[in-house]
Amino acid sequence: MLRFDTKMHPAPPPHSIVILCMVWRAQYKVLIRFLAHQKHAETCSNQQRAAFTPVRLASQLLRRSKGESGNSVRWMMAPRRMETKPAIVCMKTLLLLYSFIFWVTGMVLLSVGLWWQFMLGPYTLLISNGPSNAPYMLTGTGAAIVLFGLFGCFATCRGRPWMLKLYAVLLCLVFIIELIAGISGFVFRHEVKETFFVTFREAVIRYDGRDDKSVAVDDVQRKLHCCGVSNYTSWFSTLYFSVSGIPTSCCISFSNCNREDLKNTTLAAGKVHKQGCFELVVSFIENNVGIIAGVTFGIAFSQVFGMCLACCLSHFISSYQYEMV
Repeated sequence: MLRFDTKMHPAPPPHSIVILCMVWRAQYKVLIRFLAHQKHAETCSNQQRAAFTPVRLASQLLRRSKGESGNSVRWMMAPRRMETKPAIVCMKTLLLLYSFIFWVTGMVLLSVGLWWQFMLGPYTLLISNGPSNAPYMLTGTGAAIVLFGLFGCFATCRGRPWMLKLYAVLLCLVFIIELIAGISGFVFRHEVKETFFVTFREAVIRYDGRDDKSVAVDDVQRKLHCCGVSNYTSWFSTLYFSVSGIPTSCCISFSNCNREDLKNTTLAAGKVHKQGCFELVVSFIENNVGIIAGVTFGIAFSQVFGMCLACCLSHFISSYQYEMV
């Protein structure tokens, strides 16, 4: 009679014994069925012979064992399902909320791009020497974000892992574009400032009160309450001043501003704004460059949160589908 030395070989835990017994039982059944059908399989066709392979027999026994011990299998998998399903619902809610905010951001960018293109067209002539592509890029980016946001909502509702992964890739693409645009704007801000100074000074020198650049100069001076490039004396060296004086768009009060006073350098000093438009615009940008950069990079890095959320939801859905098999 065999005896086990419990001191040298301590007994395994009860659950390990159960698992080992189940494995041995399955192996024993596979071996018995395989030997029983081996002789019969020699006289069968290829299709019938494939049914007697150990892999097929093992799969049949596994399905049968699941049917016999279905209660225990469901009892073992139920806690994981109970943990996974609420996580999926929570992540779907967060991703839907994020996709909606992402869609709203795209609508804002699209609206700003269209407004810039149709309402601020003359002002772009004072920023660059030629036509600017900035409003078109802003409009295109906004339209793409709107479409991506709608696709994100659709992918979240459908719950398809490949759709969620594609949504994460699209968010990564938007993140890279926004990051490049933000870094480029921050690095080349001094070049933009110099270009604005040169183009605005040329617009003041060639001012005639009728062309597009002249209209843009009048709008800037009237709305920002400024006059000239550096100050109101910038108009003294222009051809327009020798004929008509300082433009009326520089006046503090239009009712107390006439042509004769604007031609007089002494009287004009008390009737027009003294601060230059270039200094006003540059000081506004420099004082708020931190806020502008923070908002830009904040919007860009919010895509990272969306990417992580989409990837996690895809992983959880795949795991849940595996548990349901």
